[in-house]
Amino acid sequence: MSTRAIYTFKGFGETHHVYKHHDGYLSGAAVALNNALQLAWTLPRYEPDEFAAAFVSGNKQSPGGVRLAKSQTVAADVEYAYVVEPDKTVPNLLKVTVYSADFWDGKPNKKKIWSGPLTTFINTAQQIEDDYYA
Repeated sequence: MSTRAIYTFKGFGETHHVYKHHDGYLSGAAVALNNALQLAWTLPRYEPDEFAAAFVSGNKQSPGGVRLAKSQTVAADVEYAYVVEPDKTVPNLLKVTVYSADFWDGKPNKKKIWSGPLTTFINTAQQIEDDYYA
């Protein structure tokens, strides 16, 4: 069974969503976000639409597997939601906030799992996942 996730890229008054049909658990998301990081502008430059495009480019392997979405509620059976945005407290740093989620009633039902620097998440996602399920 696939683990679906929605990724939201925010900043500078923009919000872009990308739906990923599989590997949406935390360690899978770390790989997907790292794939995007390799194709996006080198930090500290960050533009949400460009990072969303890098995410699609770095992760699309099959029809329907990764696609743009108009909102976080693109699929009711999304299990995780990730929000990537500039960290307002640390200049030139991206942060990610990780949520367990479902959208069965058409509204985001989210519970925060973790929030911190994107690079920390990429490097420690397996441990964060293990701690969450412990």
